[in-house]
Amino acid sequence: MIKKEYSRLEVNKMVRTTLQRHNVDLSQLQYSSSTRSVHFTGILQKGAGKDFVAKEIEYLWHDLTSLPGVREIVFNVENWDISAGSITCFGGRQQDDDSEISSSSGNGEGGSSSGPALPNRVDIKEEN
Repeated sequence: MIKKEYSRLEVNKMVRTTLQRHNVDLSQLQYSSSTRSVHFTGILQKGAGKDFVAKEIEYLWHDLTSLPGVREIVFNVENWDISAGSITCFGGRQQDDDSEISSSSGNGEGGSSSGPALPNRVDIKEEN
């Protein structure tokens, strides 16, 4: 079967939809796509200036990497280090400590929304 090639416009639309679904403040974050990669710059935060926790960014990461036509994602944002398989907060209004967790399933599923506060660092595992 022949895989469909997606245009930059189509990829940008899918990325924008994903960012909106995760309540990303698009006035603070800029992004652009090339044939197979998406690059982010600026500040990664929720609408109304609220901060993400690392686990939420992991879910965002997995949603973005599952988009058709996207092979590489590069975050060069001011308030998070999202690279080399980990997500680390540089500061902000985090409600938790600097503890670290590993992603066991890598699929962004499971857990309870009323559980303990999420840490501001999480290791992400790539699924190929």
